[in-house]
Amino acid sequence: LLLGNIANASVILEDLALGRPDSVDVHLARMEVIYEFGDFRELSVYARRILPGVPESADMHELVKWWAETGREGVAGAI
Repeated sequence: LLLGNIANASVILEDLALGRPDSVDVHLARMEVIYEFGDFRELSVYARRILPGVPESADMHELVKWWAETGREGVAGAI
């Protein structure tokens, strides 16, 4: 992702997520890839799906919650 190859980053993260499905860091990286693709609707859907598994004490909890709620409000398409 840091090298600008979003497609390869996506494939690598999908494989990594299979081996580490509870990794908050993997979810955050996957959200970054979705964001880089510009698919805000999918980002909101993904955030809603993972939110229950993100501990409230995790640094990214508020970010995931924001994206999950933004999609519900229909705002994501306007971002």
